[in-house]
Amino acid sequence: MFYQKNYMKIKSLYLIILFFIFILGIIIWYYKVFTYNDFSKSEKCILNLNKKIESKKNPDYSFFIAGHVYGSPNSNNLGIYPKFYNNLFTKKNIFDFGIFAGDVTRKGDKENWDFFDNQINNFDFKIYIAPGNHDIGSTKDSIKRIDFKKRYGDLYRSIKFKNDLFIILDPYENQWSIKNQQLDFLKKELQQNYQIVDNIFIISHPVIYINEKFNVEVNSYSGAGKHLNFWDEIYPLIKRYDNNYYIVAGDVGAFGNGFELFCKKFEKTIFLATGMGGGINDNYLIFTKINNKIKIFLEVF
Repeated sequence: MFYQKNYMKIKSLYLIILFFIFILGIIIWYYKVFTYNDFSKSEKCILNLNKKIESKKNPDYSFFIAGHVYGSPNSNNLGIYPKFYNNLFTKKNIFDFGIFAGDVTRKGDKENWDFFDNQINNFDFKIYIAPGNHDIGSTKDSIKRIDFKKRYGDLYRSIKFKNDLFIILDPYENQWSIKNQQLDFLKKELQQNYQIVDNIFIISHPVIYINEKFNVEVNSYSGAGKHLNFWDEIYPLIKRYDNNYYIVAGDVGAFGNGFELFCKKFEKTIFLATGMGGGINDNYLIFTKINNKIKIFLEVF
């Protein structure tokens, strides 16, 4: 009788364990099929964008955009995400320049920036930074903003390279909206350059274009206001000029949740988000110009 009772207890425990394993399997299956499918959709989007663009061994130029560059929130590395740094170092000879789309360092302090500066000194190309909340804070009166500006210059700026225009924005100045002097700057840059450039890139750390129709899961809403002015003011502004637009954000990828990449073509504008740190689908985007057109390569590492 004693052995029979123990057997029944063990059997019940075994069935309970099997039940939980079954439930766990269902959860993992659901996660892979429905969540990770978002990464695959965005990956397919990039492939479709490239279909009509020829390949060329020697493109006009190449550059990259990488987001959430410090990497994993659960690590303690200084400077660039080691996994990304190692990957980038193997490709350093193919780029004319690179853009880090924010959260370049974990703490945005002197120790982190000094370490970062030593890292990028090993590259032979220029690095530009679209600052993130870890770099400059998420409010316009953050002390980090002052320190960053002293070290790297203006928080929003423009660069022209081989008939393309690059505009780096600082959405944290006005709760993820582009307003006041920064909006005037954007208007002026577009008005003065749209007739003389082929492609226009607008880069920011936060996903300023996020809305209910764009399925993007961001790392953080730090500093965001209740209403963002992208669709009311910025998008009508860029539609005014007939250029190829790429709106790129870098605040995704910190967690392995299937949203490490975003790609969507809406009307004539291409919306992208890229990032790393979750250890799954860590990625950045490589752009090459071929006969005035842009071909995008997804680098997953």
